[in-house]
Amino acid sequence: MGRSLAWPQGAGRAVSEALERPELAARFELGSMLGRGGFAVTYAARERSTGRAVAIKVLSLHTVDHWRAVELFEREVRVLKHLDHPGVPRYVDFVAPGEGEPTWALVQELAPGRSLAARLAEGWRATPDQLVTLARQVLEILVYLHELHPPVLHRDVKPDNLILADDGQVRLVDFGSVRDRLARESQLGSVVGTFGYMAPELLQGRATPRSDLYGLGVTLLHVATGTHPADLPFRGLAVDVGAALPELGPLRGWLARLVAPDPGDRFASAREALAALPRADALGEAIEDAAARADADGERSADAIDRALSDVAPLSWSTVLVGALATAVLGLLGVEAAGVPALRAVVYTFAVGGAFLTLMPIGQWLDASGKRRQAQLDLARVIGRPAFRALRRMRRAERRGRPVAVARHRAAALALDRSPERAVAAWLARSRRD
Repeated sequence: MGRSLAWPQGAGRAVSEALERPELAARFELGSMLGRGGFAVTYAARERSTGRAVAIKVLSLHTVDHWRAVELFEREVRVLKHLDHPGVPRYVDFVAPGEGEPTWALVQELAPGRSLAARLAEGWRATPDQLVTLARQVLEILVYLHELHPPVLHRDVKPDNLILADDGQVRLVDFGSVRDRLARESQLGSVVGTFGYMAPELLQGRATPRSDLYGLGVTLLHVATGTHPADLPFRGLAVDVGAALPELGPLRGWLARLVAPDPGDRFASAREALAALPRADALGEAIEDAAARADADGERSADAIDRALSDVAPLSWSTVLVGALATAVLGLLGVEAAGVPALRAVVYTFAVGGAFLTLMPIGQWLDASGKRRQAQLDLARVIGRPAFRALRRMRRAERRGRPVAVARHRAAALALDRSPERAVAAWLARSRRD
């Protein structure tokens, strides 16, 4: 339920008073606030009799602007009562409104760990092994939910609602958007979920098990790249998984099916998606192969930059002048020896040699300049003209001994490089090794 509301004046006091109700205060010791959604607030607490950690989610009539919020809350309670899976925190109790107490309280076991959203905020990124493990665990939860009778659809799978414990166990929380799908697929329902993680069909109020697969796919892309779904590369209406994760080989096609905008192009079920999930060892081999190809591409890119930025040997003007002078002198001698055919032939032979000495270095210089120019044009097409210009400025600054300018232009070239294999980074790394 991805929106946040400015609560009405006095709403916070109403929630606090609800937590002081005898049914709750006598049984639970209240802890810190865990979070607040659009209508409800959740607190950590401890059950006095057993010592177990619980979460208490409170909804007050003072915090809602539509009765639909109460319906969703009661539906969440009704569904959670019947769930029994290690990936879903267990239902503990429900406190209904009392006389003069327009509040509802849901008590569940507290999922240990921190949400993926909190970890992402600290700079965490899932490794390929973690990504496969995370996907497998969430799919096992979804298989359980979707194969219940009737199926249970979460409709809000996202990093905030996935709790990762220190032992690697993942739990799915916040069933506030849940739907016990008794209605037919064609029947329109309410729009729930969080933009960016919502499957497109949810905007029409149409929820199917494939909608949860979409939320999982986008979540996996977020934790793998650190990029919010709104900022992922798109091709048309579909997320461009290949551009977002170029190094994850067999996982790319699998993820692309999860996040297909058309539900018909996704896996038919969570069980099918789980069966098709690449193994971690196969993914590791694919990543190693991709890394080897990237190294080879990087070396080729480094060679291309070397060619483009190399200095052409300066034209030897002394050789040109000597050759031109010899040609002129021998030409004059040939004119003087015009009456002696044999001597004239010898003189003209030497004159041609002098002309060759004159033209050969000019031709070599022109050829080298032409090759460098072509290499520059090719490189500019690969990394982009702005990055190429920054590299040329960096090279000039190096020749002039200006380290500050060198660092500035190097950073600009790295930032502007648009090549898939990051050619500038590969060239700079090789330059440091050399």
